[in-house]
Amino acid sequence: MRLLKDGQFSQLDALAAGQVTIDEKPESQSIHFSAFTGYGGLAVVARISRLNADTLAWTLEISNKTGYLIASVDYPCLTVADDLQDCGGESAIFYPRVEGVELTSVVKRDPDTEAVDLNREFQSMYPGHMPMQFMGYYNGREGLYFASHDIFGTPKVIEAYATDFGIRLGFRACHAITPMSEFKQPYPVITSLTGGSWYDCAELYREFIETSGMELPRKLYQNKTLPEWYHRSPVVVIFPPRSIRGTGYTGPNEFFPYVNSIKYLDELAEKFQSPVLSLLTYWEGSAPWCPPFNWPPYGGEEVFHEFLVAMHDRGFYVGLYGSGLNWTDKSLLCPEFDKTDYRIE
Repeated sequence: MRLLKDGQFSQLDALAAGQVTIDEKPESQSIHFSAFTGYGGLAVVARISRLNADTLAWTLEISNKTGYLIASVDYPCLTVADDLQDCGGESAIFYPRVEGVELTSVVKRDPDTEAVDLNREFQSMYPGHMPMQFMGYYNGREGLYFASHDIFGTPKVIEAYATDFGIRLGFRACHAITPMSEFKQPYPVITSLTGGSWYDCAELYREFIETSGMELPRKLYQNKTLPEWYHRSPVVVIFPPRSIRGTGYTGPNEFFPYVNSIKYLDELAEKFQSPVLSLLTYWEGSAPWCPPFNWPPYGGEEVFHEFLVAMHDRGFYVGLYGSGLNWTDKSLLCPEFDKTDYRIE
């Protein structure tokens, strides 16, 4: 677990417990950890229950009678053999980034140093870049399903990396357990023996999703709040009305005035047999949502409005990638854009 006090992180694991006791029952085991040096008042109970011949459920209880906030907990800590295909083995790992990735090799990391690096965790965070809460480890004949059956969508970092002992698979759940409190993990982590492909692991996760009562987004056809144009599913065409990528030039290009782009959009709409949505954006040095590449309208409102009317007359659409909830003081590439004083005022 990662603990926080006075702005400083520290780490603690089960091996630091001064006292460990085990309660055995026919279908479950409870491991009690206590007497942590320097963390008096901390006690952890790890429970492992057999659901069937192939499946275990892992739950956790923590008594945090300390002055520390427990920011995250990695449990269960699971390491599999490093026998992936790129290293001459037969195995692969399903990793749930975006649509899902099959890993045939992984990078080695030192968990003692990497675990306190907060800068890039958003890339491995569920919900977010990670839309699913399961991993799989398999070799074509048999496999291991490893999943958080969490219907509450608790934020967690999902990791797979090599260590000196093999490949570590982990769910680092961000529970934020406050000082002087009791905590009981509200969901089980499941490990299950299964078939030899990612399909077999995905089928178990699908069964959980469809039978658990987890609240899911409405299907698009059921969502009555979406605008009519959304259901026409226009093809999105992205272009900037100014600049030439990679040159540092930020003046008008062949798509400006905006109506210059319509001949290309007409051609694409005919080829796609679909209405189009022109999304005006550019990856500025400070990110795509920042003015002034497109907003306020480059070239003024009049030329932008002319383009808007011409697009709507064709049944086409105009989209804009704007600042959203962010505020832009200055542009890195267009120094004439400076809204610092405006914001202060």
